[in-house]
Amino acid sequence: MAQAKKLTKERALSRKAPPPRQGVQSFELGMKLFQTLVSLKGAATLAELSAASGMTASSAHKYCVSMIRTGLIEADGRGRYKIGPYLYTLTNPDTWLERAQILAGELLPDLVRQVQETSFLSIWSPTGPMVLKVHESDRPVTVRILAQHRYPLSNTCAGRVFAAFLDQEKVAPLVDAELKQRATDAAILNQLRKQYEQRIAEVRRRFLSRATPERYAGLNSVSAPIFDRNGKLAFTITSFGPTETCSIAWDGPVAQALKAFANEVMQQMGGRYP
Repeated sequence: MAQAKKLTKERALSRKAPPPRQGVQSFELGMKLFQTLVSLKGAATLAELSAASGMTASSAHKYCVSMIRTGLIEADGRGRYKIGPYLYTLTNPDTWLERAQILAGELLPDLVRQVQETSFLSIWSPTGPMVLKVHESDRPVTVRILAQHRYPLSNTCAGRVFAAFLDQEKVAPLVDAELKQRATDAAILNQLRKQYEQRIAEVRRRFLSRATPERYAGLNSVSAPIFDRNGKLAFTITSFGPTETCSIAWDGPVAQALKAFANEVMQQMGGRYP
């Protein structure tokens, strides 16, 4: 009888729910605030979020700052918070590129003010790299770049970024045709190929491309890649200007500003380096 009672007690103890696992309370609070924003039709002021969540305005603001940095929410500039770009990449991956380009376009004027050089975004088109959006600086330049302008892969700054990070089966035939067009004999073609391969290796190593006046006289340029959430090249950012003002130093102000620009877009959109 005693043995039976002991077994019954052991079975009862075994059926008891295990103790709750320890979690991260701040993460749970942040997600509850995010769920509150979703319940408010995806847009709300800080006061509305605070009232609906029962959280103080100061605490809600701190969580909002962190969620903006991770792309879960965004501020619209009118005091309202709304669902951010990263969530859209999970629910509809096809919108990633469009939203990333919109974000980059919004950040472009600030970049130009910082580097004081004309800057543009480029995308890949069926016929090669194409300028998507341009923001001009106040400094005069001898060359004006327009949207939808197409340019070569092998001897342009932004072109070499596409050549470095896109599928080589896609770009290799185009590059080969460009090099053959520029070469007058086999020796020069081999020299151009060697020079091209060295520059592409450098772009892959530094995640930056630079060009001295090889295509346009008197102009320097620097380009940086922007990758999507799968680590694939999405588009590029380029700044160019007169050789006297546009530094092409790898650690110079233009290069650092472009890297920071690319990192900002990827951070907000959930992109990553390959």
